[in-house]
Amino acid sequence: MAHMKVSVYIPCFNAEEYIAGCLQAIMVQDHPIEEIVVVDDGSTDRTADIVRKFPVTLIQHPSNKGLVASRNTALQNLRGEYIASLDADCIPERDWLSRLMENFSSEKIAGVGGRLLESYAHDPVDRWRAVHMKQEWGEQKDDSVPFLFGSNNVFRKKALYSVGFYDERYRNNYEDVDISRRLKQKDHLLMYEPAARVFHLKKDTISSLFHSFWSWNYDFHKEQGFYEKDPSVKMEENLGLGARFLQEDFRNKRIDLLYIDLILPFILSLKDYLFIRYDKQVFLRIDHTLSLPVLYLILLDLTFFYHFDDTRKSLRTLVVPRRRVLQNVFVFLLLIGDVLKDTFSDSDFLKVLIAHITESIFTGKGGDILLIEDKLLSLYVLQKEWSDFFKKDHDRIEKGLFGSMFISWQDWLSRLESYLPEMVNLIKASQNQVVKTKKEV
Repeated sequence: MAHMKVSVYIPCFNAEEYIAGCLQAIMVQDHPIEEIVVVDDGSTDRTADIVRKFPVTLIQHPSNKGLVASRNTALQNLRGEYIASLDADCIPERDWLSRLMENFSSEKIAGVGGRLLESYAHDPVDRWRAVHMKQEWGEQKDDSVPFLFGSNNVFRKKALYSVGFYDERYRNNYEDVDISRRLKQKDHLLMYEPAARVFHLKKDTISSLFHSFWSWNYDFHKEQGFYEKDPSVKMEENLGLGARFLQEDFRNKRIDLLYIDLILPFILSLKDYLFIRYDKQVFLRIDHTLSLPVLYLILLDLTFFYHFDDTRKSLRTLVVPRRRVLQNVFVFLLLIGDVLKDTFSDSDFLKVLIAHITESIFTGKGGDILLIEDKLLSLYVLQKEWSDFFKKDHDRIEKGLFGSMFISWQDWLSRLESYLPEMVNLIKASQNQVVKTKKEV
């Protein structure tokens, strides 16, 4: 194997927490390494300073170009016949590289991927990622896997050159699926080697977990045309996914994951709605352009519209047209609370749920987000049925979309309770576990 010249590269962005450990583990591999290259994709933390302390090559992008651009930068600057890639938040076992390299027994084999194992699994959020966002194909060696995960692998350099590098349209995700597919189309084989193990050091919050999950699946859904259709189509898809995860986790006795499964379709649907309607954004930043007074005005407008004179079937709005999407986001949030409070009537449960949902779409000062959460909770608990939105006409509210989705949400919850009568209590227990482990950490 010594004649096989292997270059290893690490693409990274703001990886100061992990990069030193990753480099230390690479430098003690039991397989010879021709060179180690770190591609720093415009980090704003101490990543570059830490890398300079190691005998490796550092290539810096002047600004953040995305993971895929970093991969291509590495490919254009590496000398080895074989190109190994490792994510910055991964620690490989000492024989990781040799385990991968021993599989290149045939010229038809273009790449070999290893097994990523999660280091942190005591928290339900991280356990959920380990179960539903796996970066491995199990315990058996396999030359028929659909693709090699980008987190840890080795490719023949000439094979990657033959298919024209990574496609930078994907930016941060799905590039591993795409390049694997193009290699297979040229009759190359891809091998999965579970004995080549790396350990993932990532820790998630509810917000970061669902942002990663949404981003992971974005390009697949884009290819399927979901973002060119009515938002309700993708929202129905999200409900189906949530039901499948709930059933799988219950069947496999992963009770601590059920709460995360429950809120999955609602958070994904909010992000989908924002992306489709709000210039491809999936977060709302509370700052000088989107201030708390603006958000309060929107809630006041909706509350006034809702309560004022039930005999009137339409009312003019107080909010300027450019805030239309934000009005609909709050309608979305109010209706989520409305449909869930009938099943989960406990105010403490609703308070945690509101926090997780709002923190998944709003960014900014923590105190500002807490004020929004408190206002929503009071509207959930103190007001009557928000589904009465559909009895009046509003200049900006997407009455048809939310009316059909509200019925779908009700039906979804009803079917879940029929499938699993004890679901409500189990989900409450699951939420308690999420809250408890967060406090312990």
